[in-house]
Amino acid sequence: MENTPQEHPKRIELIDKLYAKFSNDFTEMLRQYDHAQKIQLTEHLMALLTISEDYEGTEDRQYLDNYQALESALLKKYRSKLQPYVKAGFEFYFFEFGNILAATGIITDDEAKKHYSGFMGLFPKEVFVYF
Repeated sequence: MENTPQEHPKRIELIDKLYAKFSNDFTEMLRQYDHAQKIQLTEHLMALLTISEDYEGTEDRQYLDNYQALESALLKKYRSKLQPYVKAGFEFYFFEFGNILAATGIITDDEAKKHYSGFMGLFPKEVFVYF
């Protein structure tokens, strides 16, 4: 029987590698902003994590609407200054676990398809361990 993503023996190792990549990318992206902007972008990310945690296990569209409203407000405030944040695509770290692992070079496309095909994102509890 094939392992489900949460049962896959290497999942914790993959999460560690993904976190290291995320942390490095986030730190690099923040260098392009002043102190106040760094704080707001970090708080925005934490709000995303909170929404993700609240959304987990529900089908309530309100959580996704809340996230989209936060993103829209951030985009409206910063406009083109937000380009480094948008380009980094941090939201993809929380959706399509296999795809982000492959996109960041942590695993191959074939490994992603074999072990994580159709699996959505990191569990919020996995993300909060690092924050």
